Amino acid sequence: MNNSSVSNTRTTFRERATSATWATNPVLVAYIVYMLCLTAAVVL
Repeated sequence: MNNSSVSNTRTTFRERATSATWATNPVLVAYIVYMLCLTAAVVL
């Protein structure tokens, strides 16, 4: 039960951090997505 609680807390924290990143650094997020797309294009 404790493990589930910890996992849920970590997930929530990650979601909050991601939301904060989207809100405060849209350029950084766009850059990361762009790099992921480039990587996928190279791999595929």
